[in-house]
Amino acid sequence: MRRLEWTPTWDEFLVGLMVDEVNKGRKGDKGFTKESWNYIVSEFNKKFNVNLNQQQLRSRYNYYKKEYKIVKTLLSQSDFGWDESRKIVTAEPEVWDRYILAHPEAKQYLTKGLPLLGEMGKIIGNSAADGKALPSSHRGEVLEEAARGMVALQSENEESDSSEDMNASYQRYKRKYVTPTSSCHSKKERKGTDLAALAAALQEMAASSRFRASLITGANSKQELKNCIEELQTMENLDDVLFVKACKMLKDEKNALVFMTLKGHRRLLWVKEMCDAL
Repeated sequence: MRRLEWTPTWDEFLVGLMVDEVNKGRKGDKGFTKESWNYIVSEFNKKFNVNLNQQQLRSRYNYYKKEYKIVKTLLSQSDFGWDESRKIVTAEPEVWDRYILAHPEAKQYLTKGLPLLGEMGKIIGNSAADGKALPSSHRGEVLEEAARGMVALQSENEESDSSEDMNASYQRYKRKYVTPTSSCHSKKERKGTDLAALAAALQEMAASSRFRASLITGANSKQELKNCIEELQTMENLDDVLFVKACKMLKDEKNALVFMTLKGHRRLLWVKEMCDAL
């Protein structure tokens, strides 16, 4: 039997179908439902006028999981980065050499990109997005959005000098760690420092006496937790295990405030990131 030759167009369409099915809630802990697979096979064959069976598409799905796992593991290493424009893993030659000696399966990703990494993150794992697999640049965007949101919220609800204190903490982080540069190499080296520094800046904001005083306590605090849980229940692609972890995490008032500040996909990414640390 002749080996099936997959094309980038085929991969993009198949992954797109799977993402749609995940968004519709048709993928559980054990994978896609039977009805979902039947739909995927039907739509794929109709699109490309072919006659592939479910096993062939399942095999390709398993291949995606293998690729995703390898790249996810690479990106969890501090010496590796992610080039968003080229969709490729980056590292110094000596770093690659050491890693490939211990993990020969990763050699192909020295030159091979993974254009569908983000989409694969939505269809692989227990939920629609696996925070551990996110390139660090994406995690940084979520943290920075949280910082901006906290400053904005403080400005709305507190006196001006207090909001200035909060904004000053954020600006100190920006001046110290975020400086414009055209060097990709320099950006890669600063990646870990930037994220750690922004996390520290967030903690500094939350720890300030005026900010802590602004946190709602007593009956209002219970209402805020209720509001957070109601928001959680409206979020798509949040499985039961992650939901329970998120409920526990949001008992912390600082976490609740950040959660209510973030919107859309950034809120989901932040929830994943926080729950993975539990």
